[in-house]
Amino acid sequence: MLQPQPRPYAGRMPVRSLGAAGSAGSATAPYSKELRLLLHVLHTATAGSPSSVCENIEGFGSHLLGQSRSWLKLAGGNKAPILTCASQAAPPQTSVLEVGTYCGYSSLRLALAVPGAKIATADVDPAHVLIARNVLAFA
Repeated sequence: MLQPQPRPYAGRMPVRSLGAAGSAGSATAPYSKELRLLLHVLHTATAGSPSSVCENIEGFGSHLLGQSRSWLKLAGGNKAPILTCASQAAPPQTSVLEVGTYCGYSSLRLALAVPGAKIATADVDPAHVLIARNVLAFA
């Protein structure tokens, strides 16, 4: 008997039922913070602009989540130049492996810092993978 095959990734996840874009509220449901981040990016960043997506991710983390004493696990703010500087030391047309995708922020920073690099990123958490895929596709 044929087993049903999983459907391939087909684009953005519907997240409108999670509340208004940018609302920080109290996050108690699993992944609610990350899903609110995705919704914020989709509503406020410029599609096709990795730098706009990065700026909006940082803004969400510092301004909206900062009010609720919550935070995002990403190399933003003061850490972003360190990531950029380290990655720019790589030779042109290099390949980069990022372990721990989370929401895709560092992957975007690496892509901006090393144009032409092939970036592979992995995460053990399937929810983080889905969120990052949407963030990266939007950027």
